[in-house]
Amino acid sequence: MGTRMFLAVKLKMPALLQLVKLFSCKRRAEEEFLSLQYKINEEVARERFVRETDFETEASEPAVMSAIVITKSNRNERGPDELRNGDWWTNGFQNWDEASFKKRLRVSRETFEFILGEIKDIIKEEPTDMKPHPTPPATQLALCLYRLAHGCTFLMLSSKAFFISSKTVLFAVFLNASVSSL
Repeated sequence: MGTRMFLAVKLKMPALLQLVKLFSCKRRAEEEFLSLQYKINEEVARERFVRETDFETEASEPAVMSAIVITKSNRNERGPDELRNGDWWTNGFQNWDEASFKKRLRVSRETFEFILGEIKDIIKEEPTDMKPHPTPPATQLALCLYRLAHGCTFLMLSSKAFFISSKTVLFAVFLNASVSSL
């Protein structure tokens, strides 16, 4: 009985293999069809997106251009750049007109002098062996106000604006910030 079953299975084996191959080919064809359908749908969606964005761009372009023309203001010609050397602050601030002073420090000269008069004795540094010429209180206050007004880095303040060490800038800005809270 076992031998008969073996013979029956053996005889049916090529038919089973053909059936498996047929299903496998059919499944592969269905997968290829679905893949092709997915690619076609993706391309159609891409083309529709391009058409819609092109339409939106064409429709909004005149509105954007008119908004630019309406809001565009005449630009003032920029004057020559101010020469900044080591004397920019030391010898320059006395010669600034009121508008230049306020533009740089965001306070009027009178307000600057008032604040300086209030904190001068507190922030005044004494000469030492390591620093025989300490930073004057007016420069310390200007450093603090310039930093608050422009939000620039300590390095920019030290190297480009006031030409003093960045450690002095750091000390002056934080010292004046703590004095202002008094």
